[in-house]
Amino acid sequence: MSLISFLLLLARLVTVRAEVTYIVDGRPAVTVAEATIVVRTGDVTGDGRVTIGDAMLILRWVLEGAGYPDIQRLDADYNSNGRADIGDAVLCMRKALGVRP
Repeated sequence: MSLISFLLLLARLVTVRAEVTYIVDGRPAVTVAEATIVVRTGDVTGDGRVTIGDAMLILRWVLEGAGYPDIQRLDADYNSNGRADIGDAVLCMRKALGVRP
C-alpha cells in the first residue's frame, strides 16, 4: 500500500468514545468505551460525492470481475459486508438519486 493510500485510509478512520459516569456506594465511577470504525462513503471516483458514476464503476468491477485499488475497496463496500457486490452498487445508486434505502 502506498503512502498516499495509507493516508487516505487514515482519513476515513473515526474513533468514537463514550464515557458514562454513575454512582456506586456514594462515589462516582466512570466507564469508558472506545471504538474505531472505517467510514465507507461509496465515493469510489474520489470526487467528494456519491454519484451514478460511482455506482456504475462498482457495477463494472463486479460484473467484469475486475480488481479495484485497495483504497477504493473500502468505499466500494458501501454496505460493509466485506466485499464489493451488486448490493453496494444499488445502495450507491439510491444515494446518488436521493432515494432512501
